[in-house]
Amino acid sequence: MTREYPLFGGAITVELPEGLIDASDLRQVPDTQEVLLTPKSDVTFMIEILQQVDAEDLGEAINHSSILLKFSYLHDDDKPRFHFLSLAHDNVAQSSSIESVTLPAIDAPPSLEHPAHCLLSGIQVVRKFNRTTADTVRIFVALFRIPEKKIDVILSCNVPISTSNPETKVVFGDDMQAITMAFEHAVSSFKIVDRTLFV
Repeated sequence: MTREYPLFGGAITVELPEGLIDASDLRQVPDTQEVLLTPKSDVTFMIEILQQVDAEDLGEAINHSSILLKFSYLHDDDKPRFHFLSLAHDNVAQSSSIESVTLPAIDAPPSLEHPAHCLLSGIQVVRKFNRTTADTVRIFVALFRIPEKKIDVILSCNVPISTSNPETKVVFGDDMQAITMAFEHAVSSFKIVDRTLFV
């Protein structure tokens, strides 16, 4: 079952599984982020408002990050790659790989409520919460661009898929399929209700 979550004071809404926990009730979360936690697993959904990524940003990232350096083929149409690799950098990922990138469908024109989006799926190996061993995490990223405001809204989902740490709850099989479907539904239900959020 899903329900609609009002985010950023209701300026953005998205449908996600029922029962998610608002991370801001447990820890400090930046004003530009909304983080929702699943109560029975280590799956995390995050919505983040960022400045628009341009070709110059991609080049700068490649020149200044050892992780991003491996992806020198980045070009202007691959903006979700930048955000994925930025996550890898922020997570101090031991490794990262991009499995697929899907650009906006030509036959699905964007609207003010539901802007065009790009999708990405990838894998990162990350040591989380100061644990001694790293988790392998599948990461889904959806990029919604608001060009007139020079804003990128990122919807992402982190799903641990393998670990040697007993504290990590790994997701696989039917649960993995359910999370994948939940993310796809979240992308299709994503709405911008109030664009004054981006002023």
